[in-house]
Amino acid sequence: MKEEIALKAIQAFFRKDLFAGFVGIELIEAGNGRARARLPIGDRHRNGLGLVHGGAIFTLADLAFAAAVNSRGRAAVAIHCSISYLKAPAGDLLFAEAEETLKKELLPLAEIITPNIPEAEALAQRKIRGGEEMKEAARRIRRLGPRNVLIKGGHLRGDAVDVFFDGRRFFEFSSPRLSSAHTHGTGCTLSAAMALELARGSSPRKAAEKAKSFVTSAIRFSFPLGKGIGPVNPYTPATRDGERYGVIQRLKRAFHLLQEMKMGHLFPEVQSNLGYGLSAAQGPEEVAAFPGRFGRLGNEVVKISDPEFGASQHIAKIILTAMRFDPEMRSAMNVRFAEDLLARARKAGLSLGHFSRSDEPAWVKRREGSSLSWGVEQVLRQARKIPDLIYDRGDVGKEPMIRVLGRDPEEVVRKVLKLL
Repeated sequence: MKEEIALKAIQAFFRKDLFAGFVGIELIEAGNGRARARLPIGDRHRNGLGLVHGGAIFTLADLAFAAAVNSRGRAAVAIHCSISYLKAPAGDLLFAEAEETLKKELLPLAEIITPNIPEAEALAQRKIRGGEEMKEAARRIRRLGPRNVLIKGGHLRGDAVDVFFDGRRFFEFSSPRLSSAHTHGTGCTLSAAMALELARGSSPRKAAEKAKSFVTSAIRFSFPLGKGIGPVNPYTPATRDGERYGVIQRLKRAFHLLQEMKMGHLFPEVQSNLGYGLSAAQGPEEVAAFPGRFGRLGNEVVKISDPEFGASQHIAKIILTAMRFDPEMRSAMNVRFAEDLLARARKAGLSLGHFSRSDEPAWVKRREGSSLSWGVEQVLRQARKIPDLIYDRGDVGKEPMIRVLGRDPEEVVRKVLKLL
C-alpha cells in the first residue's frame, strides 16, 4: 500500500505534462542508516534521487521514496525533511493516505522539518496569522515526532520571520523582506543549506540560523529565468569568499600601477582612495578600499595598509550609488579638481558629469558624508549612461573634487592615467 502511495506521489510530483513512463524504484543498497536509489522516469527526465541518508532533503518525491524503502524494512532512514510539497504550487493537497504516512511514518524519523505557513497549518490543523500562532503550531507539529521544527514565515506580512522550536525554547530568525519576485526554490535551498550545516556538526538551531542567512542571500542574488517566477541563486553566496579575495587582489594590482606612474600630484588635500565593490554589493561592508586613504611623498604614492572591506564609507557611498544605476560600475577613485584635468579628460574622450554643491538641500549639508551620494545620484538620474568622471567645484569648507568611475580598479586607474 505504501509503495502504491509512493508511486502516486512521484507521479503527482512530476505532473502529467512532465511525466514520461515511470518504471519504478530500484533499490541499489541499504543499510547502516542509509539507502541509495535510482529513479528512472523516461527519456525526458533521467534524474535520480541520489543518496538518502541522515542529511538528505526530501521534497514530495523523496518522502514517497523514503516511505517505500521504509515499508520494505530494508533501511532505517533518519531524515532532515522539507515537506515543501505537502501543499503543491497548484493548491492540491498531498493524497490523504500519503499525508497519514508522512505524519505516522516519516515525521517521527525527522531531525528537523521546515514547513511554510500553509504546510504548517495543514500539519497543525489551525490557522496561522502571526508569531504566537506560529509558536503554537510548532508545538503541535513537534508532537507528531520530529525533534525540531522550523516554521518559515515568508507567507506572512512584514519582515520574513522564521520560528524554530526544539521542544524547550523558541528562537526567531528574522530578515528584511526582499523585493525580488524570483523566489523559486527557497524551501529546497533552505533545507539543503541546513543539512550541510548539520553534516558539518552544527546544532539544529545553529544550522537553521545559518541556512536562513544563506537563503536570504540566495534570494537577493536571484534572477529571472524563463517565464514566470525565476529561481533563487545559491551559487553567488556560496562563492562570496572567493570573490572577496579577488576584489582585494585587483585593488592591490591597481595600486601598484599607481605607484609605478608616480601619480601623487593628482591627489587632493583630503587625499585619495580607490574602492571596489562585490557584485550586487548592498552596503559599505561589501566594498573594499584602502584604510586611511592614499598618501603622497612628492609624486610618490604610499598607503597605510592593504585594502580591506568596509575601510571607507566615503568611496563606498559613491560606488553603491553608481551600482544602483548600473550594477557593473563597481569601482571608483577620487582625484583633485583642476580645469586643466577636465580639459585633458575631454581631449581623451572621457565623458563628464557635474553637480553643484550649492544646490544641496539643507538636510544633505547637515548630514556628514551625504554630499557624495547625493551629488553622484543627481548626475546619474539625468545621464543616459554612467559618465567616466563626476566632478564638482566645491563649496564653503568643501574641497572641489573629481570622481573617476569604472567597472573595476584597473579600468579606473587607466582613466586616471589619461589625466596625466
